Amino acid sequence: MPDKEPQKEIISRREFQEIILARMAGGDLYANELRLKFRKADELLDVFRTLPLYHPRKDS
Repeated sequence: MPDKEPQKEIISRREFQEIILARMAGGDLYANELRLKFRKADELLDVFRTLPLYHPRKDS
């Protein structure tokens, strides 16, 4: 019986975004929550990037 290993494929941010958007279009109710979690992580990691992915938010 073969061992079940997780796939070890690396996808780009753009590919991930397309997958999530397709899931959202297909009616996946949790896809948007997952997208927002990854966006929050990217916003936190912007501190270490020379060119941030997201503009800083202005709190009013």
